[in-house]
This record gives sequence, C-alpha cells and structure tokens, in this order.
Amino acid sequence: MNHPAEQGITGVAEVFLDTFVICTITGLVLGVTGVLGSGAPGNVLAINAFASVWEPLRYVVALCLLLFPPRR
Repeated sequence: MNHPAEQGITGVAEVFLDTFVICTITGLVLGVTGVLGSGAPGNVLAINAFASVWEPLRYVVALCLLLFPPRR
C-alpha cells in the first residue's frame, strides 16, 4: 500500500465485513433455525444452528472456532 489512507480503508472494510456481515449471518441463522431455546453455550448454539442447515457445516464452524477463537 502506497498511502496511509489505503491502509485505513482496508481496516474499515475488515471491521465492516467481520462485524456486520459475518455476525448478521450468524444471528439470522441462530434465529431462523430455532436453536436459541436450548440453553446451550454460544459456540454450541452456532455449531448446532449451522449443522441443522447442512450437516457438514458442523465441522466447518467447529474448525473456524478452533482456528479463530473469540476474544474475551
């Protein structure tokens, strides 16, 4: 990147994609699949919700949670 503004735009795009797009998709899947009433922890809710849409997604979500753990 040749200019600091380019780095800033890239940073803004990263935050938008992560926070808005990915979190919105996850929230919609959680709400639509009906797993919210199970009382399970958040990571298990996400795995079960995506698995109810397509079973192999269980492993994709589990792998993503292992590779990119949530910050505390």
